[in-house]
Amino acid sequence: MEISPRRNRDDVIQAALDLLDEQGIEKVTLRGVAKRLGSHLNTVSFQVKTKSQLLELMADDILGSAYPGELPEEPAARVRALAHGLRRAMLSRRDGARLVAATESFHTNTLRMAESLASAVRELGADDATSIRALWNIQYLVLGLAQEEQTAGTHPSPSADDFPAQDYPTLHGLGDRLVTEPFDDQLDFGLEAILAAVVRSA
Repeated sequence: MEISPRRNRDDVIQAALDLLDEQGIEKVTLRGVAKRLGSHLNTVSFQVKTKSQLLELMADDILGSAYPGELPEEPAARVRALAHGLRRAMLSRRDGARLVAATESFHTNTLRMAESLASAVRELGADDATSIRALWNIQYLVLGLAQEEQTAGTHPSPSADDFPAQDYPTLHGLGDRLVTEPFDDQLDFGLEAILAAVVRSA
């Protein structure tokens, strides 16, 4: 009788991430991971007790790849680098932004990212309240844009013609750029607005 190889938690998380890339977040289940590993469900459940815990660990693994190498010394530049790294990490996996948004992970990589962002914001002179608001606003900005970017192309894109001039003159006047503005530029704009608010509060 063939004996299944022993699996550790890292094996389970990697198999779950591979399943995510191949089939999307809806197909990630403990049973599906066990099947992919060629293991019994009990083997997977021994390492990860619930699907919620599995998703948290997957999200934390994704955030582990968010660091862009050596971070800049200047705090505002560090915030920009971390935010762009976070976006790239989520985009590197199918449904990565949805996965991160759907979990409340307090594991190592998640806390390390939060600590790095909070530290950079504090170095800009922010008080506690401003630091907290900036931290959450950066997270919501990156998550929202990454989710939008990952769903782009899954539904018809509107154009200026969808905003008739007689009904929506301002939107029509903005033209197709309203829906084609590059995501990098949108992220940079949002980050600069947040950083400017932090500096003003100092």
